[in-house]
Amino acid sequence: MRSSHALMCLVLLGTVPGCDCGGPEVPRDGDVLDGAALDGAVGVLDGALLDVGVLDGAPLDGTTDVGVLDGALDGSAHNDDAAVLDASLDGALGDQAALDLGTDPLACTQPGTSSVVRVAEVDAIDLLFMVDNSASMREEQEALVAELPRMVEVLASGDRDDDGTQDFRPVASIHVGVITSDMGIGGTPIPPSAFCGTVLGDDGVMLTEHRGTNASCAPSYPSFLEFMVSSDDPATFAESAGCLAGTGGLGCAFEQQLEAILKALTPADSSVVFEQTRGGTLVRSTRGHGGTGANAGFLRDTSLLALILVSDEDDCSSPDLDLYDVISANPRYPVPRANDGNPSPNLQCTAYREVQYEVIKRYVGGLLELRPDFRDLLLFAAIVGVAPEVVAANTTTTTVDGHTFVDTDYAAILADPSMLEAPNPSATNLVPGCTRPNPNGVGPRNEAYPPRRIVDVARGLDQAGAHGVVASICQSRDPDQGDFRADFTPAVDSILLAIENALPVGCTEDLLARRAGGEVNCEVLERLPAGVSCASQAGRGRDAVPVRVEGSGPSAREVCRVRQLVPTSADLGQQRSPSGAGWFYDDYTSTLPARCPPDHQAIVFTPGAEVTVDAQMTMECLSEPPAGVSRADVGTGCVVNPRACELGGVDLQSLRAQYRRPAATLVCAASGNCHLACTSDADCPGLMRCETIAGQSLCVDPSCAP
Repeated sequence: MRSSHALMCLVLLGTVPGCDCGGPEVPRDGDVLDGAALDGAVGVLDGALLDVGVLDGAPLDGTTDVGVLDGALDGSAHNDDAAVLDASLDGALGDQAALDLGTDPLACTQPGTSSVVRVAEVDAIDLLFMVDNSASMREEQEALVAELPRMVEVLASGDRDDDGTQDFRPVASIHVGVITSDMGIGGTPIPPSAFCGTVLGDDGVMLTEHRGTNASCAPSYPSFLEFMVSSDDPATFAESAGCLAGTGGLGCAFEQQLEAILKALTPADSSVVFEQTRGGTLVRSTRGHGGTGANAGFLRDTSLLALILVSDEDDCSSPDLDLYDVISANPRYPVPRANDGNPSPNLQCTAYREVQYEVIKRYVGGLLELRPDFRDLLLFAAIVGVAPEVVAANTTTTTVDGHTFVDTDYAAILADPSMLEAPNPSATNLVPGCTRPNPNGVGPRNEAYPPRRIVDVARGLDQAGAHGVVASICQSRDPDQGDFRADFTPAVDSILLAIENALPVGCTEDLLARRAGGEVNCEVLERLPAGVSCASQAGRGRDAVPVRVEGSGPSAREVCRVRQLVPTSADLGQQRSPSGAGWFYDDYTSTLPARCPPDHQAIVFTPGAEVTVDAQMTMECLSEPPAGVSRADVGTGCVVNPRACELGGVDLQSLRAQYRRPAATLVCAASGNCHLACTSDADCPGLMRCETIAGQSLCVDPSCAP
């Protein structure tokens, strides 16, 4: 993104609603268990006495959970809402399972979940085309090339429906890269007619040459094309992109579309690796081509990433090269047989789905890692073998205040009979998912096969907050008039609409609870450019006194708080924006449907209070904690088991992901509950600050700190 545009994000941090930080502090001597007797192997605390807070004889009735204290904590720092120590102590107190789940006496220091909502305009889009280059794809490649000029023109103008009015803010910059489905089969022997002779195929590296028959194309191109709306010609750019999209028909017959996309974009230094085995033995391990790899520079941090997959077959990505061995006398995976007794390699991938990569974990998870903070800046569009009528029957379009939104029922698409992977009557191939008559009137019809794995990726990404699109590769231009040429116009229309809906900012699905005063529990901070002061921005809704100053000398940058505006009862009644300069949470105005998709709320900056040029803005909010967390978390009691806060392995990774702090750890505080440890405010999520309490540096709400 160009320097004239600021980066701004919203962080939502969950916590227990309704906490009250204003209560008196409870004095303590230190949570000592005086004379706590462990009664046999069941770990009964019989008459345990706390130096501060006496368990008044709390008898154990033995009728419920082992180790439950049937009494109230009289004066304990654990309040009476959490007076039950559900601790099944079998011997040592260090048992990680023995958690006394008390709430924190500093009631604002509670568990939560951190997520990010984008509120900065995006003016760059990175388009990656994955074009199947197997022998059956010539007409489909031509249909894609025919749509590229319109796609570029719409992105550059913002006018999707060609009515002369902008439907979305035009992008300033476009990157286009093209890869193929040919990932090779690792040197596994196969007949030459399969075109799998290269060990790694194209390997997810972006093409730099035209492979079709267009003599007007240049001999070579950069690894990706770049278009600047302010200076470049759309027609010339689209022509170059079309030359690269003509990928030819000499690609490997075992298509690995999903692996190609993942490898093209995964950073070379990522923990995600690309392994191949033979006979159960690792034969090679390679790295992705994103980041500093072969495709360096294509993917930008603040762009909308649009992945457009065009293929007439399903994905067959597997680390097990034995899957592709269809000629050995004793193959590890015997080739299915046709009705005439001959091998049917077209059924090989369908027969052995269990040895292929699990799509949700590898591809949905892997692609989301490319946009960990802004999932709404990821779009996955598949032009594949789903019948046009199946797409239409399971797609709902809604228009609200001139804004069109699409909802796709992926489960219904996958459940349609045409999407079943079943052998054809001769068992030489699958029953097609859709067909398109040959436009020349002679020769075989065009067939495309059920893309179940690819549709699963679109569904998984869509459910995770990215954007999914499924369109048919079998669409004809005008079948009623006998024009059966491939037509990608409906597919590109769907993709452009998805791009339009991905670009708006400040929309969130999270419902934020309003406090008694009408505000939501959020804080917005803006890091101003060097030389600009908070005081100079006070008229734009900034507090005049900076929260902090980062750096020193001429490069020092002030961080100021942006004022939250609270709607009055009149504002709420008339569904209007509050007055003043600052930001507000919009879950009520009459203009909300025009700002965000259905079931979303908006973060709105009033006119003049928008992000300062060349500034960075962050926003953290407190709402609900995550459900179903079984490990220790902020607020987990640690009186009985002081080691309860010590996490490692998967649990520690989970904690760090939850709070979006890569170095987050829990410690057992003197208060008797787990807290996030810290060295500075940056280690603390939400409104929390790093405070020293009883010699420990802990993340707490300042209003709750002693």
